[in-house]
Amino acid sequence: MQHNGETMNDSPERISLATRIRNNFLTGLIICAPVAITIWLTWSFIDWADSCVKPYIPSRYNPRAISSSPFPDSAC
Repeated sequence: MQHNGETMNDSPERISLATRIRNNFLTGLIICAPVAITIWLTWSFIDWADSCVKPYIPSRYNPRAISSSPFPDSAC
């Protein structure tokens, strides 16, 4: 019995390794790019808001004045 010009003995065409790797890479980009952009935008907004608010906070509340251990801070 034939369906759409194919015989029962026809097997689906195999996809090459390079094509599978390319497809998986592009799928990963499509999934990871929005996540990475969202994290970057959030981090940038927090850094911007911190730089705007920090001058108005009294120095006694500054974590660097309370402790001598270094905190990761790109603005200072």
